[in-house]
Amino acid sequence: MIEENSCVRLALLLLFLVFAYPDTCGSQRIDCGLLGSTYQEATSYWYGDNDFIRTGYNAQLRQNSSIRHKQMSSLRYFPDQNKNCYTIALYTNFYKVLVRAGFYYGNYDGLSKPPTFDLQFDSNLWTTVLTSLDNEPIFHELIFTGTRDIMSICMIRTHDGDIPFISSLEVLPLFPSTYEGMGNNRAFFAVYRWNFGGAEGIIEFPDDEHHRIWDPTTPIGFTNISADYKSLSIKAINEPPFEVISTMIEARRPLDPIILAFNTSQIDLRNYVILYFAESFKLQSNQSRSFDIYFNGNYNQTLSPRYMICDVIDGLGDGIFNLTLIPSNFSNLPPIISAMELFNVRDVVVEQTSEEDLQGLASITILSDRLDKMWTGDPCLPANAPWQWLRCNDDNPPRVTALYLAGYELTGYLLIFITQMEALEIIDLHNNSLMGTIPNFLGELPNLKELNLADNKFEGSIPESLLNNQKLSLNVSGNPGLKFPKKKRSPVVGLSVGGALLFVAICLVIAYFVRSSRRRMKIQEIQPGGTGEAQPIPHDQHGN
Repeated sequence: MIEENSCVRLALLLLFLVFAYPDTCGSQRIDCGLLGSTYQEATSYWYGDNDFIRTGYNAQLRQNSSIRHKQMSSLRYFPDQNKNCYTIALYTNFYKVLVRAGFYYGNYDGLSKPPTFDLQFDSNLWTTVLTSLDNEPIFHELIFTGTRDIMSICMIRTHDGDIPFISSLEVLPLFPSTYEGMGNNRAFFAVYRWNFGGAEGIIEFPDDEHHRIWDPTTPIGFTNISADYKSLSIKAINEPPFEVISTMIEARRPLDPIILAFNTSQIDLRNYVILYFAESFKLQSNQSRSFDIYFNGNYNQTLSPRYMICDVIDGLGDGIFNLTLIPSNFSNLPPIISAMELFNVRDVVVEQTSEEDLQGLASITILSDRLDKMWTGDPCLPANAPWQWLRCNDDNPPRVTALYLAGYELTGYLLIFITQMEALEIIDLHNNSLMGTIPNFLGELPNLKELNLADNKFEGSIPESLLNNQKLSLNVSGNPGLKFPKKKRSPVVGLSVGGALLFVAICLVIAYFVRSSRRRMKIQEIQPGGTGEAQPIPHDQHGN
């Protein structure tokens, strides 16, 4: 009975939290660079970012009354490494998630040099962020299905001297019924979300329960109209807010078409368009509104909008997207449209760096607080943005082929998990404080060609597996506690092919001069006038 009562109390508490704070149910709104921890804005709760990222620095901007988003008054910037990532828990695994990142430069550094950098989610390139000195924030948004318990959002330095930053980050769950055409292996990258005819400003949460932002627009040459009702009789697909559907644009004359063209940032990608229509008033018996819908010049269907009901039309296209609404033959009212969403569509990469390598890297990063803080996002993906202290190949999944960790403040003992990293060709750990004996398992790495352990605190004997590996360039100099074998090849520096050839050449030259010197001395001894007596020339072993 006690356990049952506890469960009942817990269930009641969860229900209270959901109804009292509806925006907290799986939603995560992060004010990047916030000095405090939490605050409420309208019905939304915003959190500082210290629990989501371990790199970067906070900066505060001067209050700007023209910026309506409080989150734009702070930011986190990343001058120290090329890749910096937020790690976000997904409470709605295998559900759709809306992710929105905000950027406002605001000349926080006084350099008047707005940076350009890449934005990445998980192992996928999202977009290139082009910041400016304008007073308007930049927002990028995507919708995808989360397939793991966590996701990462990363800023990638792409130009020397540019310092990536971020102002806000929102990860917001969507109902499974929204955007049914997406699929688990695709992501929708928002290009436009227009509220046609909207005169009341931007529509967002809580008017849109899915946290979308609808920008008002009235293209030149059309008329704004509003519906004469206060609600819809049926919920539409994707559940757009009533405030969006109840306003429209209309062609000025009954026979005029509506023609709209939309540029996309990447014309080589596929586009996914969603159109929303509703009739604004109840038509009389002598009135008719009907029009043909064309995507990029291709007929889609004929539509007669319905009163108090939102009709949703969607479709795919390529490159620049053109929408045309042409009055049909029996229509005596001009075409109308309430709203539109336009997305770029891309397949989602779901793989990650090899699990064996992830475990091996984890065993290395615990040797340095500096490295531990730098664990951010996937080590090898995307391919153009691996961690800066390693190199990866293009296998699927990718494998780590090189570690460049000289001077990374490593201390302690190397762990056997490194042997799982079988693709390693180069390990450079010199100038650290690693200790103990050099592990024998390093010689078991099948592809290792170069091992630099110089200037550490290793002691004891050097493993035979390393000394006998003729394909390995080995450097263990600067370890006073090491015992060097007398009749083994020099373990101080494993010579490269060029170095070995140079060494052999020097030895040959020295031998030549020694032999020449001895020959000259011998000739002097047997010539007349020499200081010694002539000696008989010895016979060789054949008697010659």
